[in-house]
Amino acid sequence: MKIKNIFTTKYGEWCVFYKIKESSWKKLKIQKGYWYADPILLEYKNNIYLFTEAFKNSQQIGRLAVSKLVDGEFTKPKEIIRKSYHLSYPCVFVYNDSVYMIPESSQNQTIELYKATDKTLENWRLEQNLMENIECVDTTVFQYKSKVYLITYIQKNMEYITKVYLLNMDKLELNEVYSVSKKENVYRPAGKIFEKDGAFFRPVQYNINSYGEKIRLMEISPDKNDWIGNVKDEYTIETFGLYDMSKTHTYNKIQDVCVVDALHEYTTLLTPFYILRRKCHNFRFKFKNSFKKKVSD
Repeated sequence: MKIKNIFTTKYGEWCVFYKIKESSWKKLKIQKGYWYADPILLEYKNNIYLFTEAFKNSQQIGRLAVSKLVDGEFTKPKEIIRKSYHLSYPCVFVYNDSVYMIPESSQNQTIELYKATDKTLENWRLEQNLMENIECVDTTVFQYKSKVYLITYIQKNMEYITKVYLLNMDKLELNEVYSVSKKENVYRPAGKIFEKDGAFFRPVQYNINSYGEKIRLMEISPDKNDWIGNVKDEYTIETFGLYDMSKTHTYNKIQDVCVVDALHEYTTLLTPFYILRRKCHNFRFKFKNSFKKKVSD
């Protein structure tokens, strides 16, 4: 980005919206100084929880937060995990009555597995790095026929790779079962896979013209090892009726609860600070990862 563009670019903050049954969209309440994105729903112990990226504006870094559905509204998000590197897309799942999470930690070049240490789902510990020295984004967990699959996405040199791994929860080992490379950025995960009328649908991001352009629902066939599938529906900001927003890139649904995220763009004198702060943070980790790679080689 050119220096002059820093002073003319609008700043974007992602917002999370939710609706129950056919109600109108409600905006998730926020903690001051944060914006929220990547909403992931979880049903656990007769409650519904909402996990999100909690982006700290002043530091330009993503952390993770949780909210709970109480009397038809989600509580204000509570920060649960923070690291020196950016975290987002907190994909949570239940296995053997325990709750686990695989967030996006591509800035640290890891795929990390966390486990909740109590039933509030507010306290977590890192169980293990499942993979290292790899930049996977938006890793999504899919449980099917007693197996745990990870669908993840790698972006490099105008190549977009969808990979699927089988996760052995006893040994905490990954085995690759599928990989496909595409030239178009249209299959990045955009939420958890869900079932409807016996069919399975995988939300993906369609990012041809711009990031967050729209979301597509792909009908996949796990039994046939078909993880790309066919387009069955697509959602835009206009589809959701969020006309004062500009983009969307995550969709989730459990029972009668539906959540999406949407981008709000506005002009602020703080834009140059935010952009430079984020670039410095990103450069720090690029340098760190480059050094780590040289040492390992």
